[in-house]
Amino acid sequence: MKHLSEAENRLGFRIHAAAYIVTLLLLVAINAVTGPPYWVVWVVPGWTVGLLCHWYFVVGPGVRRA
Repeated sequence: MKHLSEAENRLGFRIHAAAYIVTLLLLVAINAVTGPPYWVVWVVPGWTVGLLCHWYFVVGPGVRRA
């Protein structure tokens, strides 16, 4: 595994967060237009857990400093 600098890790997290926001807004809009069943309620928590884990190990208390 390639060891990235702290700046590169933070950039990766920012890209992940931006993709999260844009994609979920689009999915919520699509699900609102198509109506029930509201399947997006399964996508949001799943991706949120992934984003929170990414934050924890890149920016939060789980980051390893060499």
